[in-house]
Amino acid sequence: MSQTHTIDDILWQKILTYVARHYNETTINRGFQYYKQGRVQSLSVTGSCIDAKVVGSEGYKVKIHLDAFSTNLCSCPVQNDCKHMIAVLLAFANLNERPVHALVNAKVVSRMNKYVQTTPQAKLQLAMAEQAQLANLKEQASRIPNMSIAEWHTLFEQCTKSMDRYTRNEQYVKEVLNELHLIQPALPEVMDQLYKLHTHLFVFNKLFEQSTGTAIGYYTQITADMLYKSIGMIYANKLSFSTETSYQYVTDTLTYLRSRMLTEPKNRKYYYQFYIQLWQQWIQPNLDHTKLYEDELFHLRMADTDLGEKLAKLPWNLALSLMHFYLVQDQEAWDLLQDASNNDSIYLDDLTPIFHLLTESENWSRTTDWLAKTGPFLNLIRPNHLNQYMIYWSTVTDHLPEAEDRMIDTLGLMLPYSKKFYLNALITHEKWSQWMDYHLSMGEEPLDFRLSILQPIEKNAPELLLPFYHQGVERYILLKNRAGYKAAVKLLKRLSKLYRRLKLEGRFEQYMASLISRNSRLRALQEELQKGNLLP
Repeated sequence: MSQTHTIDDILWQKILTYVARHYNETTINRGFQYYKQGRVQSLSVTGSCIDAKVVGSEGYKVKIHLDAFSTNLCSCPVQNDCKHMIAVLLAFANLNERPVHALVNAKVVSRMNKYVQTTPQAKLQLAMAEQAQLANLKEQASRIPNMSIAEWHTLFEQCTKSMDRYTRNEQYVKEVLNELHLIQPALPEVMDQLYKLHTHLFVFNKLFEQSTGTAIGYYTQITADMLYKSIGMIYANKLSFSTETSYQYVTDTLTYLRSRMLTEPKNRKYYYQFYIQLWQQWIQPNLDHTKLYEDELFHLRMADTDLGEKLAKLPWNLALSLMHFYLVQDQEAWDLLQDASNNDSIYLDDLTPIFHLLTESENWSRTTDWLAKTGPFLNLIRPNHLNQYMIYWSTVTDHLPEAEDRMIDTLGLMLPYSKKFYLNALITHEKWSQWMDYHLSMGEEPLDFRLSILQPIEKNAPELLLPFYHQGVERYILLKNRAGYKAAVKLLKRLSKLYRRLKLEGRFEQYMASLISRNSRLRALQEELQKGNLLP
C-alpha cells in the first residue's frame, strides 16, 4: 500500500463526520470486519483520491475522493456508502496512525454529541428544534383521513428525507417505519390497516432507489424478502370497507399498486404479488357485484396504450386473466395466459391465487378445466411446483373421480416434465395400453424395470408386454456381445412364460425356430441359448 496524502486534523474530522452522517452502524460494523480480515488490497492515494480493491464475494474497486465524498464510487451493487468503502477508510486511517476505533464508533459518538453540546442552551435549542419538526409533521399527519394516497406518500417522503443517504437494509426499514409510526394519528380500524400497508409499501419502494437497472444488492434482496412477508401479514388481517370513504381509499390503493406493478422490472414481480393479495384478501371478499372487475379491465387495457414499451407485459396479462376469472370468462383468461406463455415463463405461483379460490369454492368441474387448460404451458422447473400442481389434481379427483382421464391426458401433454406423475397415474388407473405405448415409443429396455412394476401388466394385460419383450430381445442381440446375448436369453424366458399364460406355446416355438435360424452364425448366442435350455 502506498500513499501521498496524509490525514491532518481537519480532514480527520471531515472523515468522522462523513461516516457518522452517511453510514448506519450495520454497514460500519461489516466494513470493520472486512478491514480486520485484511480484505483491503492495493490501496493507493494520488492527490486527494484513494483507489483500492476490496475482496468480498468478488473483487470490488473502490474510489474515494477526500475533497468530494458525494462522488465516491464502488463497483459493488450498492455503489456508494457501502461496507467496502468503510473498510478502505479504516485501512487509510490505520496507515496514517489515526485511531481506527474512533472511526468505527463515529455514528454512536455523533448520536451522543447531538445532545452533549458545549452549553446547556445549545442542547435545549437542538431538542426544541427536533420537537418543533416532529410537531409540524404530526400536525400535517392529523389531516391523513382527508388526504389522498398520493399525499400520504408525499408526507412519508418529507418525514424520512433525512434518511435518504442510509444504506437500504433491515435497519433502514426499521428506522423509517418507526418514524412513520411516530406521526400516525388515531385512525379508524380500516384506515389504520391501510396506513400500515402504505407505510410498508413506501419503504419497500425506497429499498430499490439506490439500485441501478435491475441489479439488487444482496442485503437489499434479503431486506425486500423480509418486508414482503411483513406486507403479507398485513393483508392476512381481514379488512371490511363498508363506507364510501374506505371504499375510495381501497380503490386508490388499487390504482397505486397497478401503476407500480405495470412498470416493475421483469426480474421482480413483487408489486404483482401485492396487487394480487389486495384483490384476493381484501377486495374480492367484500364485493357482491362485478362493476369493479369490469372497471379494472378497462384500466388495464388503457395501460397498454398509456405505457407503451414501458408496460410490464407478463403482470399485465396475469392481471387481465384474473379479472376475466372473477367475471367467469374463463376462455378469455386462458387465451391471455396462452399468449403470455409464448414470450414469458408462467409459474404455478402466478396462478396459485386462482387455484386457491377454485378449490375453496369446491367448484370441481371448473377447477378441472383450469388445471387442464393451464398445465401444458406452466413452467414447472422450480422445486416442488409439479408436486403442488398434482396436489390440486389429487383434490379434484378425490371429489370428481371422472376427472381422472382428463388429468392423465393433461399430464401427457406436459411430458417430459410430468413423466413420473404421468406413468404413476397410468399404473394407478390401470391404463396399461397407454403405459406400454409410452415405453415402446421411448425405446426403453425391459430389463431396466423391476419385476414388481411389470407384474400388474403381466397379470391384467400380458399381451401388451409381447411387443415390448420382442423389441428388447432383438435389440440385445444386435449388441453382438456376450452381455447382450445373456440379456436376450433372460428376456426370452419371460416371453416363454407369457406365451404359456396366453396358451400360445405354438407361436413361441415358431418364433424361437425363426430366431435360432436367423442367428445360427452367432456361436456365443447359441451357447447362451443352450445354457438357458432354449435350444430344441
